[in-house]
Amino acid sequence: MPIIVANSADFSGIRRIWEEQFTTEPDYLNVMFSQIIPLCTNYICKEGDEILSVASFMPMHFYDTERNLHLEGYYMFGVATLTKAQGRKLAVQTILHASNAIESKGYQFIFERPANQGLNNYYLKLGFTTPITRIHYRFLPHNSIGTLGSNM
Repeated sequence: MPIIVANSADFSGIRRIWEEQFTTEPDYLNVMFSQIIPLCTNYICKEGDEILSVASFMPMHFYDTERNLHLEGYYMFGVATLTKAQGRKLAVQTILHASNAIESKGYQFIFERPANQGLNNYYLKLGFTTPITRIHYRFLPHNSIGTLGSNM
């Protein structure tokens, strides 16, 4: 089954996966698919014309001022497979294909923060390291000043 980089014509199929697996909230999806997804490299697994699995990669840059070190890589998110295609390891295949493609282009890292702690072992088995613990934080309106944890 081919794994390819999506183009804008594929966004409706990716959105279908998001609606099934993440949310049907139209305002959120409209922002994601008009503002965020077009900035990403989206790897998709297709069967015929149908997109069955997706993993999105947002470009990231880190600059370590102490060591004068600049790193370029990606933040992986939105990994999902249609329910009817689950159990076929399509997400694993998509992630591994994308990881190999990204590494072959000379990028230094792929950052992943699992949606829940239960997914840590899934990503560890794929070669990711050091799971990041989620810290719950509620953002205040832009005109308020808050500190981490002040509105938990």
